[in-house]
Amino acid sequence: MPIENTTVYTHERLLRFSQHATISRYKWLMISSMIWSLLFLFVAIVFIVLWGAVKAFLPVFALIAALWLWNGLLMLLPRLTIKKSPNVGAELHYVFDAEGFTVHARTAHAEETKRMSYSGLTKVVKNKTEIYLFISAGQAHLVDAEAFSAEQLDILKITLSAYVPPKKMKWLS
Repeated sequence: MPIENTTVYTHERLLRFSQHATISRYKWLMISSMIWSLLFLFVAIVFIVLWGAVKAFLPVFALIAALWLWNGLLMLLPRLTIKKSPNVGAELHYVFDAEGFTVHARTAHAEETKRMSYSGLTKVVKNKTEIYLFISAGQAHLVDAEAFSAEQLDILKITLSAYVPPKKMKWLS
C-alpha cells in the first residue's frame, strides 16, 4: 500500500498554507473586529450627520483604522516573511503506508529523513491543491494533492480517517 509523493515547497504553496493557518487561527477575531468597526463607523456617521460632532469621533475613526490595519497586516505579513524562508525550494519526498509516513526533506542547506505516525497528527485539511498534515496548531506537512491519483487519494483518506477524529479532518474535493 505504499503511496509515494514528491512535493516542492514553492513560494505560492507556502503562502497558501500561511494564509490558511492565519485565517483558521484568527478567523473569528478578524470577523468580529470588522463587524465592530463597521458598527462604530455607522454610529459615528449618524452622530456626525445629526449633530455635526466630527471632533468627538476622531478617536472612533482612529480605532476603526487600527482594526482595519491590524487585519491587513495579518494577511500581509506572511507575504513578507515567506520571501526569506529557507523552506522555499525545499523538496520533500513522502512515502505513506498503513501506520504512518516517512518524509525525506532536501533543502539547499541540509537533508533529513523523518518517520511520523498518523496518531501524531492533530488535524488534516485537504483542499484542491494541497493536503495539510498538521503536527501542531501552526505547523504542518504540505503535500501536493495534485500529484496523487484519485485512487491514491481515496486510500490515503481512508487510512487517515482511522487515526484522525472526524472533527479534525476536513477533506474537500
